[in-house]
Amino acid sequence: MPRHGENIRKRKDGRWEARYAASHDHNGKTTYKSVYGNSYEEVKTKRENILNSSLKTSNRNGLTFGQVADLWLQYKKDSLKRSSYNQYYNLLHQHLLPLLINTTFSSITADDVSTLLKNKIKEGYSASTVLALRTIFIMVFHYARKHDITCSVDDEIYIPKTKRNEVKAFTRNEQKLIDEYLKEHPSVFNLSIYLSMYCGLRIGEVCALQWKDIHINQGTIHISKTLLRMQNKMDPDIHKTEIVIQQPKTDSSIRVIPIPSFLLPILNKYKNEDDIFVITGKAHCMEPRVCLRKFKKMISQINVSDYSFHACRHTFATRCVEIGMDAKTLSEILGHSSIKTTLERYVHPSIDLKRAQMNKLENIAGSELI
Repeated sequence: MPRHGENIRKRKDGRWEARYAASHDHNGKTTYKSVYGNSYEEVKTKRENILNSSLKTSNRNGLTFGQVADLWLQYKKDSLKRSSYNQYYNLLHQHLLPLLINTTFSSITADDVSTLLKNKIKEGYSASTVLALRTIFIMVFHYARKHDITCSVDDEIYIPKTKRNEVKAFTRNEQKLIDEYLKEHPSVFNLSIYLSMYCGLRIGEVCALQWKDIHINQGTIHISKTLLRMQNKMDPDIHKTEIVIQQPKTDSSIRVIPIPSFLLPILNKYKNEDDIFVITGKAHCMEPRVCLRKFKKMISQINVSDYSFHACRHTFATRCVEIGMDAKTLSEILGHSSIKTTLERYVHPSIDLKRAQMNKLENIAGSELI
C-alpha cells in the first residue's frame, strides 16, 4: 500500500497513478508526469524504471544540478519523515535551485560550493541554515557518485563557524512565580507547563501526549510521538498545511520518563480516558502554536522573562544540573541522541551555582584571612 505523500494513488476509475518530477522550466517550476497501472506495485515499478532509465540514457555529463537534485529527492522520499523531506525541499528551492538549477552538474567545483555558502553567511543567514545547505550538497554529491554521475566535488567544502546558542531558562525565583500562578489558576492546560518544566518534554511531545501514555500507578510517561503542523511537499496537489502526529525524529527521543512524585497528585486530578489528549482534556489535540500563544499570554501576567515555551524544557535541564544529576541520566530523560549534546548545551553552571561553589573555598581558608 502507498505511503502518505508518496505521490501514488488509486483513481476513481480503479487504476493506479504514480507521479514523478519530469523537468524544470527556466524559473525552476517543476513539471510532473504520471504513469498508470492496475496495482500499486505496478505503477511504483514503472516509475522507478523511468527514473533509472533517465540516468542510463542521459548524457551524464550533461545533467544539470536541478535534474540531479530532483533525482536525489525522489531517491530519498521513501526513507524520510515528511518533516525532513519538507526541510530539504524548501532549502533546495529557496536557496540552491534559484542559483544552480540549470548549471551543468559536472562543472560545479568545491570552490563554487564554498563561495555560495560563504555568500549566504554574508547575506545574513544563520550558520545553522548554511550548515543545512552544506549537508544537502554533500548528500546530492554522494548520490551522484553512487549512481556514476560525474561529480567534481568531494566533501572538502566550506564549514561555517557556529556559535553556541544561549540557553534561556527561568531563574529559580521566576520558576517559583510560575508555580504560584499555576496553583492559583488551575486548568488542564497547566499540565503542559508542569510536564515540560518538571519532566523535560518538548512542546510537540506535550501536544501529542494522551492519557494512555501516562502511567500514574507506575509513575512513568512513555514518549513515542510528537505533533507538528507542516506542509506536504511530498504531494504537489496539496497546498495546505496540516497537523501531523508522528514518531520523533530520532530513536533516542522515544523514551520512558519517571514522573517526580510531587507531580503525581496533579496529574491524577485530571486523569481521563486513554484516547483523550492530556493538555486539552478532549479527544482533539492542541497544536504547538496555540500552546505557545496560551503560554505567552500566561507569562505576560507574571513578572518573569518573556521566553518561549521551550524555556520550560531548558529550565528543567538547568535545575537538573544544579541538583547534581549526572549527564548520562539527564541526556536520556531529555531524549538527546548524544550525551555530547547535553554536555555542550546544559552542563554550564549558572552564576548562582558558580558562586556557591566558589564560596566552598571558605572551608579551605577558614577564618585565617579575616
